Amino acid sequence: MTDYEHQKMNKKMEKRGNFILWVGLFLVVVAIVFLIIGFTSSITYAIIGAFALVIGTTAAIYGLQQKKKGKGTNIGIVTVKCRKCGYLERAGAEFCSKCGEAM
Repeated sequence: MTDYEHQKMNKKMEKRGNFILWVGLFLVVVAIVFLIIGFTSSITYAIIGAFALVIGTTAAIYGLQQKKKGKGTNIGIVTVKCRKCGYLERAGAEFCSKCGEAM
């Protein structure tokens, strides 16, 4: 896997982690609302709120872990485009690793 592909994968992992984090936080807020309603009117809402709280917290923690994995390995590699085939190669390369042309 090239450095550029590695960076692209890390960026995707970071975006996925952000999405899962926000879904988890939304579930936590919904769970709190259900818990408040459940403790004032019906125990069924409190049970649903408790399950939503567990699922939301788990999703938020997982999202943070994925976001951290994506950010932690992003090293900001400079790439150069090959004149012959257009492949993105790392900046210090003398030859293109796809077509072999001199950079």
